[in-house]
Amino acid sequence: MKNAVNNLASLDLVLVNNSLTILSIFMQVIFSKKFMSPSSDFITVFAGLEFIDDVFYGLLDHISSIIKLPPDASNPLILTIQVNAIRTANIAAGGAYQTSLASYFTHKDMFNSIISFIDNSSGNEIAEQFIGDAFSLLGVLSNYDKLEAINPYRTRLADFVDHKSMTSSIIASGLVWQICNESYFSDNSRLTNSKFPSTVGSGLIASYYQHWFQAPDPQENNLDSLPLKIISLTLTTYEFINVNKVYAKLLLECPSGKAKNTPFSNFLSLSTNLFQNQHRTTRAALYARLHLLILRILIESPPPSLLLSNDLRTSDIIISQQRQPMLPTVTTPRLLVEGVLDSLVLAVRHNMKRSLDIDMYILTFTVIFQIVHLLRESKIALSYHWSELWKTTFSFIKYINSHPPDPRTNTSYAKLGNLIVLILGAAVIHGDTIFGNSDQYDDLLYKIVEFADSLSKFEKIIPAISTSPALSVLKTVINHYTELFRNTSSTSVGKSFFSFASKPSSAAPQDDLTPQKVLDIIKEGYQTLSIHQNVTKNKNDQQDQTGNYLLYDSLPKYNEADERLFLKKVTRQVILDVQQLHVGLN
Repeated sequence: MKNAVNNLASLDLVLVNNSLTILSIFMQVIFSKKFMSPSSDFITVFAGLEFIDDVFYGLLDHISSIIKLPPDASNPLILTIQVNAIRTANIAAGGAYQTSLASYFTHKDMFNSIISFIDNSSGNEIAEQFIGDAFSLLGVLSNYDKLEAINPYRTRLADFVDHKSMTSSIIASGLVWQICNESYFSDNSRLTNSKFPSTVGSGLIASYYQHWFQAPDPQENNLDSLPLKIISLTLTTYEFINVNKVYAKLLLECPSGKAKNTPFSNFLSLSTNLFQNQHRTTRAALYARLHLLILRILIESPPPSLLLSNDLRTSDIIISQQRQPMLPTVTTPRLLVEGVLDSLVLAVRHNMKRSLDIDMYILTFTVIFQIVHLLRESKIALSYHWSELWKTTFSFIKYINSHPPDPRTNTSYAKLGNLIVLILGAAVIHGDTIFGNSDQYDDLLYKIVEFADSLSKFEKIIPAISTSPALSVLKTVINHYTELFRNTSSTSVGKSFFSFASKPSSAAPQDDLTPQKVLDIIKEGYQTLSIHQNVTKNKNDQQDQTGNYLLYDSLPKYNEADERLFLKKVTRQVILDVQQLHVGLN
């Protein structure tokens, strides 16, 4: 290894390229071995304790110098060795993760070299295809012990202000998300964006480029092998937007570049496919949760107003329609937040399995509530198909009722139950602000009345929600309309909510009201509905971690420390995916 590292300083580019290939193969083999003491055993194999500093620091010094070489159109081998150096760095960084070798990467700052490659590649048709690999490397490096110690890459991400580099990385990410999204419809054929340039510089570039765009193996079940491994760069997107609000703003505003649609539209389109299929594999679930965290951060942190901006209305977001029941097709330009809501509805709708991913549902309903709060704070009336959200929410309540929680997970279900009734209660309280028209508000009241029996059972199954102010609001709505129906007549709908009313009627219901008449009574009854007495503006309630939050407040913002275990899991998956992208390219 020492000789190969020394060769990286040579002026002979062929020798440099061959040495990088040897180093990458050698490290792939060593890092794939199972050692009893990985840190000390890696050091022994690579150079020995006496020489490891010289060898590993030398490796990173040479790789950094190669990555930031200025482009040279007359010498295509320059790009070849740069791609090879990035590939070698990815293998080394992945193998060093959670070992003592990681300290070499944190002491040797490669940030400027990576950014330099991204800058220099912008505008070069071939080099642009490898921005994603450099970007992925940055994501892995910024995750080194970031919650236990100061990570220099994370610090650099937070302070970074170069719009050009940010925009280049976002456009490259948008293309990756588009390719990943198309793979859900590729039918094992070559992806539509895999047009291969006629001039690629070298055999390595050619094989690497083709592999990067390769559709799933025809022998595998497509959906079970998705998303494509190039989605690994999304970890860097998460790291960037979590610490850098300028990057978050550019992500929402960035134009399409060479992709069909804008990067964020491609991100949301991919989210709709990820969320519908995340139950298939642990790997898909990890990337789906990463997308959910990104959406939560964008909703909760500045500038969330861009999600509500008319200037960013788009018809580019492709909502997946692969599974029933489907969401309505909308062809007119929409606010970005509507695409976010659609993806969240699909996450709730298509993952009701016996082994329920309770943490995913808590995160999904958290983001939904934060959107409701954002709309109220912004005084935005959203002409969204709200009825789809309410149908999905009540379907989920009925699912929980028919699949009661395990007593061992009651704490998690208490949090989930409180979130669900909180969303419904907040929508009742603030419906006149957030709904696009009165019919949407009437539809919500109708569904609360229609599913009163389900709410009653839901309270019995998750008794922790009994003290929720939001449930008091829902009960007030039901009691109010119980009285109105008692004084008029009743329907099969009426039968369901009498049992949940505080003063059930003793009169036998009649079946002489049509659904339209029920809706008319709901419209008329709204004039005499008084719900605000159930809500007291006591800020101290924000400290109640069970979910009994006020209907006028947002939830506590995202705290990365709460996701410590998940972030370690997804980083390991990203490392595995990045390294597998490099297998067989020699």
